[in-house]
Amino acid sequence: MKPYFKALVFLAAVFLAGCNSYFYWPVPRPPIPDSPTATGIQIHHFESKDGTILQGWFCPSRKVASEGLVVYCHGADTNIGEYFEAVEFLPRDGFDLFLFDYRGYGASEGKPTRDGTLEDTRAAIDYAKTLPSVSKPTVALFGFSLGAGIAVVIASERNDVIGVLAQSGFDEYRGIGKKVAGDSWKTWALKFLAPVLISRGWDPIDYVDKLSPRPYFILHGREDRLVPYAMAEHLYARAKEPKKLWIMRDAGHYSPPEGRHPQYERRVVGYLKYIFAHAEGRKPAIDADCVPGGAIYD
Repeated sequence: MKPYFKALVFLAAVFLAGCNSYFYWPVPRPPIPDSPTATGIQIHHFESKDGTILQGWFCPSRKVASEGLVVYCHGADTNIGEYFEAVEFLPRDGFDLFLFDYRGYGASEGKPTRDGTLEDTRAAIDYAKTLPSVSKPTVALFGFSLGAGIAVVIASERNDVIGVLAQSGFDEYRGIGKKVAGDSWKTWALKFLAPVLISRGWDPIDYVDKLSPRPYFILHGREDRLVPYAMAEHLYARAKEPKKLWIMRDAGHYSPPEGRHPQYERRVVGYLKYIFAHAEGRKPAIDADCVPGGAIYD
């Protein structure tokens, strides 16, 4: 084998490893709630299909009558301890909330894989529905980044998932791998090898059209430098009605509470209320901009 070809093979292997690490950036230590009493967090452990022990946090609705169960699928990095702040308003607004760590994240056992994250999400939904305070047999999925794509795939196969909120998600693994490689001059040339080095499978773009007639809401930051908002538009174009796209001005990939769009919480709550009302055949009391139909760029 010629030296230059050996070098190319080595760089390709490094690139492949880099792409895998890009998809999964776990912090493998138990997340600790700031104040379980104040936040209402209950710590739970449950098994994935292969026996892997996972950890989740359950926060029951603070209202007497729950709007419904929301299972949150987090992004590629850290663990649920870093994501709770992003969704802690949901129990206050009447939703039962279940967050969980994929295998290898937080206090969950194992090592993250593409298939594993899907199995863990299936197990999280099944477990959350058995909790005593959960009264409805249906669930809405709220996914962020990596979790947005996972939510789409899982929803496409389960009738008990009645709608999806997908924030900052990519359309396919190869596409985001190619984009990340092209972001650095050190790996720019290797972006052309992404179709060879990154396998297809469980790409949200292949499943998003299977969500209909369940509602699909897409949220994405216009200034997202990690996952371009064009990927959100691509997913929106492939999806069938009912659907809605919201491109948020001045928002990057992460939107901490202090830097959110001023309408963020109101619209997210409205989207979720619509999902449960739609499944139950009733009209929700929400603002017009929370109803599926068209795209919002503000």
